[in-house]
Amino acid sequence: MPASDLLKLSGVSFAYEGRAVLRAVNLAVGAGQMLCVLGENGAGKSTLLRLCAGILQAQSGRVECAGMLLGERGGLPRSTIARHIAYLPQDSGHIFPFTALEVVLMGRYARARHSFETAEDLQAAEAAMAQTDVLPLRDRPLSQLSGGERRRVLLAQALAQDTEVVLLDEPTAGLDPAHAIALGRAMEGICGRGKALVFTTHDLNLAARFAPQAALVHDGTL
Repeated sequence: MPASDLLKLSGVSFAYEGRAVLRAVNLAVGAGQMLCVLGENGAGKSTLLRLCAGILQAQSGRVECAGMLLGERGGLPRSTIARHIAYLPQDSGHIFPFTALEVVLMGRYARARHSFETAEDLQAAEAAMAQTDVLPLRDRPLSQLSGGERRRVLLAQALAQDTEVVLLDEPTAGLDPAHAIALGRAMEGICGRGKALVFTTHDLNLAARFAPQAALVHDGTL
């Protein structure tokens, strides 16, 4: 893998219970690059991101991300992967009784050298919350936030991880146009710091405005 490539898929295939979802996919994203993944529902976009995050194991081919070979049997600890790859799924799962700031600080735990957050962790969390316009909500419980506000808090958590690779699955789902544009600018800032970013979306306007390159997933191929 070239030194500038932070993410590379070589001949990657994946199937659910014998149903092929991705077939012999080749993909490379370099440092400072942003890639948008497009495709209809069920095309395999989310599966592609899970493979890149090391959550799923490719049934053939090779996945390299942030200098790590992912999906090998035995695998790497999630804490190791989380130091290099930030992944935001479509479904944020259960809502726990934490404040917005506490949720964002969870993105720093993989980097923690102590059992408590440092001033550096707090600074990173607050900067990420400012980028997604949730800093005024820092002391609000997640359970009291709207769906769009919770989504922005979770986006801030992914940004606060400060990883080489950022994977966002439908990051603007539930966001109003103003916050979707603000997110696009935040993504540009991430790439400007030399990180690789891949996101999926159905928002063609967002893709056209912010993504210099796009991949269309169709019939299991790119």
